[in-house]
Amino acid sequence: MAWQTWAAGLGALALICTPALAGRDPFAPPAEPACADSAHWHPGGILGDPARRDGWLRDANGRWLRATPGQPLGQGWRTEAVTEDHIRLAAEGEACKGRPPVLLWLVPVKANNDKEI
Repeated sequence: MAWQTWAAGLGALALICTPALAGRDPFAPPAEPACADSAHWHPGGILGDPARRDGWLRDANGRWLRATPGQPLGQGWRTEAVTEDHIRLAAEGEACKGRPPVLLWLVPVKANNDKEI
């Protein structure tokens, strides 16, 4: 009876340790994510001075992403430039290969400072 329990445990251990059933290799590089559709990004604002500006983008899930020039944005895109009125994104990696650069224009908001609260 004890040997049957031991054999069943050994069989379960063999199944868990089988690479095909264990999931991905923890030492393998992560798989490259699919290229995000740039139409789902909405510019939320641009901060900084002319020497250094950062932009803020909201993705399709409602998360805010910081767009710093020269830095990867994730999902196959990199921030190429941030000016006072737009954010320029460039495709990078195999997932977004061949995609043209994207300009996301910031819509100016008029201040309504003539009303008292």
